This record gives sequence, C-alpha cells and structure tokens, in this order.
Amino acid sequence: MEYPVGALYADGVLLMGYDLSTERVHPGDTVELTLYWRSLQPVNTDYTVFTHALDESGVVRAQQDNPPINGTHPTSHWTVGETIRDRYALTFAPDSPRGKYLIEVGMYDGQTGERLPVYAETGQELPDRRMMLGPIKVR
Repeated sequence: MEYPVGALYADGVLLMGYDLSTERVHPGDTVELTLYWRSLQPVNTDYTVFTHALDESGVVRAQQDNPPINGTHPTSHWTVGETIRDRYALTFAPDSPRGKYLIEVGMYDGQTGERLPVYAETGQELPDRRMMLGPIKVR
C-alpha cells in the first residue's frame, strides 16, 4: 500500500492504509481508492464503509458507500488477522470547484446509521468518527 494509516475503528477494525490511482483530477473524473483493512478481533456486525471526497468547504463532491468489497465480504465474515483489499470509485461531480479535497473514510451500522468511533495511532478519538485521507487536487 502506498499510504500507511494505522487508524483503529471500534470493534477491532484497523485501517492499515490506502492507495489512490491519482492525486490530480478534473471535474467529472474518477479516482480509484483502495483501502486496506485488518480485523484484529471477531466482528459481529455487518458495517457499511463510507468514502466521501470533500471540497474545501466540506461539501461532498464524490462518494461511494457500501459494505466491504461491494457487499461480497461483510465485516461479520472477516477472520482475525485477515487483510481486506477494498476498492472504491469516487467520481467527482462535473461542477466540482477547483481546489484541494480530502477523503473521509469510516464505517457505520447500516441498520442504525451510527458511525463507529475511530482512533489515531496516538489513541486519540478522531472528530466526526472519520479518518481523513488525501489530499486530491481538482484542477
């Protein structure tokens, strides 16, 4: 993986890192984001992953939310120590303004909508229960 992260989500889900197909796009372009997860303990809930590209004002300009690996490998089926390679296609809106974008990544319970808490490597809980990745420049 190109970018190591080390963010720990509740229920023992580790976001080890990620890859980006590109860091520069035009409005309407698609960025391929690959997330690398590891299960540190058994997970009993099937979570949905959210990936949102936010412009400098915090507006979502590209997104893909779904259970891991397009719903084919639910978190409740992960085995301890397993590494999951999970791909997302973020297609930017044609009217996306130029600027620097960040990608917020997290997990939520699809039945309640509640996001999992996430902690930095330092142990500090991250705001809004999300890990910020990037940047990506829209030009």
